[in-house]
Amino acid sequence: CDVGDAASVASLISWVQDNYGELHGIIHAAGVVRDSFIINKTAASASAVLSAKIGGVRHLDEASASCRLDFMILFSSLSGVTGNIGQGDYAAANAYLDDYALYRNELVKAGARSGRTQSIAWPLWASEGMQVDEESARYLEREWGMQPLPASSGLALFDRLLQQGHEQVVVFHGKKGLATMEQQFQTSANTSGKKANTVSLEYIRVLVSEELKLPLLKLDPDAAFEQYGIDSVLIHKLTNRLEVSFGKLPRTLFFEYQTLRELADYFAAHHAAKLSALTGGVNSREELPVAPLATSPSVSRAAGSKDIAIVGLSGRYPGARNIGEFWD
Repeated sequence: CDVGDAASVASLISWVQDNYGELHGIIHAAGVVRDSFIINKTAASASAVLSAKIGGVRHLDEASASCRLDFMILFSSLSGVTGNIGQGDYAAANAYLDDYALYRNELVKAGARSGRTQSIAWPLWASEGMQVDEESARYLEREWGMQPLPASSGLALFDRLLQQGHEQVVVFHGKKGLATMEQQFQTSANTSGKKANTVSLEYIRVLVSEELKLPLLKLDPDAAFEQYGIDSVLIHKLTNRLEVSFGKLPRTLFFEYQTLRELADYFAAHHAAKLSALTGGVNSREELPVAPLATSPSVSRAAGSKDIAIVGLSGRYPGARNIGEFWD
């Protein structure tokens, strides 16, 4: 049954009633993840994510409106509370579930529905449900102190929650307290300067160059990160590396600052002292020129030819106006 399809859900509810007489409870645990920056998402991928959660709960609720339910449990996600890089649509869909629990309980009070509604915002499970790669798991532990919830603990907790009357529940499993979540947007004091910005840009360019395996001259400080194919996985890696040097950073860093220069300005403004310590103090080294992004040139190969011939050459050469001066 596709819970995103109203007719399919209505047919399932009717089948249950025809074959079992009554339906006493519903657990909505469907979910789809399509991790990607919003700017790169397609309507189809976002629709699939939203449909599983939002369409699913609405269709289940409407199709079971006349059933004498004892409960409707909505499996939400911690991402609906905290957000998560690359999961804007998924976070929104889960936040919708959390609010829908309140909405449906009001319908119960008005006599339009039966059975209490409870939304449970689960964290990452150790061996069940949706999984993440090791890099993402390390990021979650570093950012939130979150560790995967063992299945045995999750099931035991679920049994307890079924006996409680809370409308919304947020489950957290890890080695740090929730205070970490409340403090994650805090930054240090603002100290900036033009030379500090230059040093910061050089430092950030080197780091990004190493992660992307691109020469420094290929990194345009004013080009959007998306032009280099920086996705959520790379953001996790870059954030982890930066946090080793600078400590805890805002998890929205690469969304608020979307070019190397913007990111460098942030670190110059908020982490000037640390930058100075890392780079040995502000120096007067000038910013290197960079080659603009370009599309790959078309090439042709002679059939059966194995020799290589340079038929054209173009570029920028440090300290030289042309290739001749460069080789001299």
